[in-house]
Amino acid sequence: MSSLDPISGILNKIINDHISGSGTLQQQLTDELLTYLIDAPDLTDQEVKALKKLFVSFKKKMADFAILAHFSDHITDHLPERSGLSSADLYDLILAYRKQWQHVNKQITEKFLAKVTLRDKQILLHSQSSVVRYLFRQLSNRKLNINIIQTESRPMMEGREQARYLAKLGYRVKIVTDTGFSPLLGVTDLVILGADRVYPDIFINKCGSHAITSLSRKQDIPVYVLADSRKFTPSENGYSPLSEEEKPPEEVWKNPPEGITPVNYYFEPVPTRLATSFITESHIIPGKEMPFFAIKK
Repeated sequence: MSSLDPISGILNKIINDHISGSGTLQQQLTDELLTYLIDAPDLTDQEVKALKKLFVSFKKKMADFAILAHFSDHITDHLPERSGLSSADLYDLILAYRKQWQHVNKQITEKFLAKVTLRDKQILLHSQSSVVRYLFRQLSNRKLNINIIQTESRPMMEGREQARYLAKLGYRVKIVTDTGFSPLLGVTDLVILGADRVYPDIFINKCGSHAITSLSRKQDIPVYVLADSRKFTPSENGYSPLSEEEKPPEEVWKNPPEGITPVNYYFEPVPTRLATSFITESHIIPGKEMPFFAIKK
């Protein structure tokens, strides 16, 4: 067995997780890599080259998740070119990355709460997000009388996982289908979304986000996108509506009748101008100003 097989297995586990958000996947990835590297053997020159290829391939397969691409670049950019690598040095490289970003959800939450009051509000959430979970975990003991409307996030239903999580924290949660939210907009005070990538003119999030954002803004309901700066991409050149690979069709309809072809995409583009504001760990950016704003990595 190659000393890289456990690392390859960890990466494949992340690739095959179709439910967790990018922040959760990133935390899981670093935690599992660090656990493995405690007693792992050192890498030879050839193994370092193979490791770099592993992360380049991982980045391509996880292209929808900017945080994971950012982490992959961190690893490949710091790997030595012509020498082996001790497991301790690789451990330190990954640990430094985790320490750099470990408080990002806390920082986003503080920015958001400095701008928005959530007391006595009914809030619509779509899909699931580590920063959204962090936000509501921090508020759970404050007795703010917050009610939540959570979409299912089909076809993988990860919204149900977030609904369970929030209900355990003590929130009153209504669960709706991804297209069943509109009758509840009349009693919705604000919408909170995450994002997997943010470009100047569009942001990428779970399918259903465009409809939720458009209808909410038509009814003057504010939409806030919580996303850390690793998700910001300077230009739209790297994205097209059809750049995402189709996901397994059986997730939509297993064994459909002849002549019916299920189509399954997880993500879609949403115009940034439709969002009220984007909240990062260091900035609050009005959606209409996003095309003129750039965050340097």
